[in-house]
Amino acid sequence: MPQIKAAKRTSFQVRNPANAPDAAEKLALDHVQREIDGSNAPPKILVQRIDREGKIEWRVYRPIGLLPNCVICHGDADSMPSALRATLEIRYPEDKAVGYSAGQWRGLIRVTVAAPPAAPKPPPKS
Repeated sequence: MPQIKAAKRTSFQVRNPANAPDAAEKLALDHVQREIDGSNAPPKILVQRIDREGKIEWRVYRPIGLLPNCVICHGDADSMPSALRATLEIRYPEDKAVGYSAGQWRGLIRVTVAAPPAAPKPPPKS
């Protein structure tokens, strides 16, 4: 069974700059955006293999859509309760994760898993 190494939420519009997409995540975000732009449903799951200097990493992505209650924090900033807006401005002064509406695609959840161990080689036939 694969071992989970990391998990992250990312988007084109992040609340926390630490969640900004890296190059591989941008490719996944772009793929989902192209599907949506082409009037297709976003894929339920994306799998990405990354080979960095001989180390293989597997990433599994799942698109995030906005439920109606998500709009309270991620909808129109002018419609947010003033206390919420003030708290977000203090905690996330670079917040870009607003302006969404219910049902809209928001970003991706990414889980990184360790590459499965190589299958043992069968003994040589004699």
